[in-house]
Amino acid sequence: MIPLPITLTSEHVNSLPLLLGIITMVAVCDWAADRVQTLNTLLDITVRDTDCTDDRLASILTMLGDPTTQATLDTALMQRWVRVYRLPTETVRLDSTSVSVYHDDVADESLLQHGGSKDHRPDLRPFKLMLATLDPLGLPICCQPVAGNRSDNPLSVPAYDAAVAALGTPDVLIVGDSKMTDLPTRGHIVAHGSRYLGTYRPIHPRQRRDCGLGGCRPDPRGHV
Repeated sequence: MIPLPITLTSEHVNSLPLLLGIITMVAVCDWAADRVQTLNTLLDITVRDTDCTDDRLASILTMLGDPTTQATLDTALMQRWVRVYRLPTETVRLDSTSVSVYHDDVADESLLQHGGSKDHRPDLRPFKLMLATLDPLGLPICCQPVAGNRSDNPLSVPAYDAAVAALGTPDVLIVGDSKMTDLPTRGHIVAHGSRYLGTYRPIHPRQRRDCGLGGCRPDPRGHV
């Protein structure tokens, strides 16, 4: 393959990943051509010369970008890794982090919204990543990007749901910080058959009133 000259005519850094992605897809066609017999045998198909062109690969990436498809693939791959490598699945850790970037004004539905900055840089636009990982390996099970102005408290439930779905079982110990141990999250974890371990967080009087009967307590089976 003849190397293609590259000329950048834009100063926007956002254009670079797209450019690199196009270059990477161009190389796949030659890579597949050198391994046709191997691919045909492993996949039980007949690979044609046009199957790995950049336009077809772009269409495949678009289909794989569907959130439902991504979740299905993540679950299948995770369960296979756990089975083949006999990974420990007894403990799952939930935690969030934030990433701050320079960016112009964005639409309301964008992830880059002004919010609390852990870097003490209110001029930057943060977005958050909610992670579920296997302890003690630190192997990510799911990673959910959310807007930077979202509160951390509601993020644990979707991450928990994705983690147990990927593992195929709720029989796990969920570990997290004080943001994970608010009453609704603890109740959700216990109600779905898991256990939790986290920093003690007293129940707010308003939550006690909302529960009725002078207060409520989490199921003791959920404590560790």
